[in-house]
Amino acid sequence: MVCKAFYNVGHTDSTTLWESVACTPHDSGQMCGVLAWVRLRRGQVKRLSLQAPEQLSLHQLLPLWGLMTSAFASVESLVSLNFTVAGEVMLAGWVRLMVHLKWLSVRATTISVLDGVGSLTRLQHLHLQAFAHPDGITETISFLPKSIPGSLGELCLAACCLPTLPPGLTAAAASLTRLELSHNVSAAFGQQGPQPGSIAGLALLPQLSALRCLQLRHCRLPWLPRELSELRNLIEVDLSGSLPEDQIPDIARLSRLQHLQRLGLRPAALRRAPGLHQLHTACLSGNPHIDLTMGAWVHTVKQLDIDLCSVATAHKPEALSAMVQLQVLCLCGGSSSAGGADPPVLGDAAVRFLLRGMPVLRLLYLKRGAHRQLTASVEALAQLVALLRERPGLALKEVVEPFGDPFQPRRQTWDAVEVE
Repeated sequence: MVCKAFYNVGHTDSTTLWESVACTPHDSGQMCGVLAWVRLRRGQVKRLSLQAPEQLSLHQLLPLWGLMTSAFASVESLVSLNFTVAGEVMLAGWVRLMVHLKWLSVRATTISVLDGVGSLTRLQHLHLQAFAHPDGITETISFLPKSIPGSLGELCLAACCLPTLPPGLTAAAASLTRLELSHNVSAAFGQQGPQPGSIAGLALLPQLSALRCLQLRHCRLPWLPRELSELRNLIEVDLSGSLPEDQIPDIARLSRLQHLQRLGLRPAALRRAPGLHQLHTACLSGNPHIDLTMGAWVHTVKQLDIDLCSVATAHKPEALSAMVQLQVLCLCGGSSSAGGADPPVLGDAAVRFLLRGMPVLRLLYLKRGAHRQLTASVEALAQLVALLRERPGLALKEVVEPFGDPFQPRRQTWDAVEVE
């Protein structure tokens, strides 16, 4: 237990030992002890991660809030603060006292940004994420930040039920490269903007000229936002679960993004991928009927997340040999039809595609039951064994997806994989 270790070694006065501290107190008493300890080492702690006890009620949390803000503000040496609490967090004037802060992450039930964030001139990463509830999301950010520091490079406002982007966001237009807006399902956010095809909540988006990564998963958008076509430097976009099926044909408009390399569309009833010429990463699982032989992207893709049945039932599996640059392949299990029919196993042609059509393939991930489908019969197992024998440099890994908060943003399986 972290708190127990804290009490046992709290007498140590090393100047470097306490640069990075992570604490998970189990009750209000331990919480007070941790905060008091942090104040005593105000010149030593540089990175602090604190998760408040989940069982604290509101009347227990309120007296602690003054102590928490006092402790945080007194540690001038802080460059990174990660704070999680099952209650309300108020970012007020005390925030501006942490003048060296570069990373600020707050996860809470309700977040009120009153003042102070804009004065953090060294802040590069700001993560404000509310606890999301599968049964419905209520208002989780009561006040948007009035000002954003011009140094900000990454902003996360996930599951915050935003009505619109913060007006002060334009101050970071030249530095902001990553924007996370997933699971914002506010009705006001998804309303039509002033122009046809625009989204009211994304009105400021075209002004973010430096933006390279945009996460818009599960935002209940009525259509593909017109604002996307104006983000000329965009390299990565994830629209998984955000578009209705009748708007899927509009995905072809993404071809206007000349530098787009990573695309997420899961699930989307997609039958044909956009004509993207430089696509390196494609997350397309959940689209069992997609035609993998169409589009220039098959010649450039290096990482692909796809349904196993899409490979097994490919009409022209020999054409899939065009993926000569594919290095990482993630096959997802599941039925090939809505009726729940048994999914097909890989046929001989598809196996030949895996064996010889991907000369630089080095990682094969199996998830959501794909490993069971590949070993469901003696024939399928023999094919898998043959695949590994003929490709000694190929690594096979099973992915066990974590359970927990379904609204917690997760990076893709292969984010830690280096692609040449």
